Amino acid sequence: MVLVVSGGGSEVQTVVVASGGVQLTAGGGDVRWGASPQGTWLCVWQVPALGLTDGDVNVLAPVELAGNEEYDYIVVGAGTAGCPLAATLSSNHSVLLLERGGQPDAYPNVLPIERLLENVYEANDKDSPAQPFTTEDGMPSVRGRVLGGSSMINFGLYSRADEDFYAKSGIKWDMDVVKKAYEWSVVFGTDKLTTWETSFRDALLESNIGPDNGFTLDHVVGAKVTGSTFDETGRRHGAVELLNKANPGNLRVNVNATVESKPITFPDPSPPINLSVVSIITKVTRPQSSGSLQLASATNISINPVVRFNYFTNPGDLSQCSNAMPYVAKMITTPSMEAYKFQSLNGERSFHFVGTSLAENESRNGILESKCCKTLRTFYHQHGGWTVGKVVDGDLKAIGIKAL
Repeated sequence: MVLVVSGGGSEVQTVVVASGGVQLTAGGGDVRWGASPQGTWLCVWQVPALGLTDGDVNVLAPVELAGNEEYDYIVVGAGTAGCPLAATLSSNHSVLLLERGGQPDAYPNVLPIERLLENVYEANDKDSPAQPFTTEDGMPSVRGRVLGGSSMINFGLYSRADEDFYAKSGIKWDMDVVKKAYEWSVVFGTDKLTTWETSFRDALLESNIGPDNGFTLDHVVGAKVTGSTFDETGRRHGAVELLNKANPGNLRVNVNATVESKPITFPDPSPPINLSVVSIITKVTRPQSSGSLQLASATNISINPVVRFNYFTNPGDLSQCSNAMPYVAKMITTPSMEAYKFQSLNGERSFHFVGTSLAENESRNGILESKCCKTLRTFYHQHGGWTVGKVVDGDLKAIGIKAL
């Protein structure tokens, strides 16, 4: 037996500076990316109000475990990595997949996109699909506690990794094989743009963030439309659905694996949030800063690990953010953004900033760096990487531990 542990347009109303960028309320529903010449990512994420009905996710039911059952592999953690790993192993081996959380359809906020933000707002330490934690450096965040892991609570962005990541991994990869290995995963995306999405794409290009790459999953410089794990109706399709492609005769799934009780469906504690959000965010690409992750308990997995992000500890990362901020400021002054501005009584048109403002002609003598630090937020896409040479060897086997 081998034990495997997996890591886990409508009218704009407001403009808010956040995460080194600006946040707007609007409508729509897709993802737009742009890479500035400095390499910093700018993206927009739209959360529409759709009014969907929750349905059943076709996943394997939880099972009662007998004491004498044996498996070739036990995968601990049915998250973004654990689900495809278990499905892959099940093609030729018997696999037990353990998840501390429940099934997605037991939680009303997980599947429909219009309830996306409620996963964060209603997170608790007991039984919510998103478990809150605060890093040692004071950054509030959440991690998935549901079958499918954080892929069931995050923003559903889907874009292929930068090939530079593979080049520096210490392993020689066949990129054609890598690409083929991911083709079985679920991806949704379309090149049909709403009015707002077209405006945002045009604003990127008018801010000299180009070329226009259209729809692509590849990591490229310029503006692009990328994939989403939400379909056209706004329904989430996370890593849990990859279990449907497993060999059902070889795979056993047990949810709420840390307790004896069955999954429970809890009542909706609050009405849906009647708010749509569009965020324009600067995100550091190829960051030089690195954080740390340690177990707080060797026996109790309900206790959050000790996490430190260390954002901007490398001056180059902070420089990326400050270099990108003028592009955000320029974007909101482009002709494509004009239709979304408020008109004041004196006839002037402008966006309303909440909190820290951002002007196109802002001085760059330390002011933009300060704003980057003040508006710093997580993008909820953190993960634990297994670094080659430190955690795993060239064959991707854990260093210093047998049968892992």
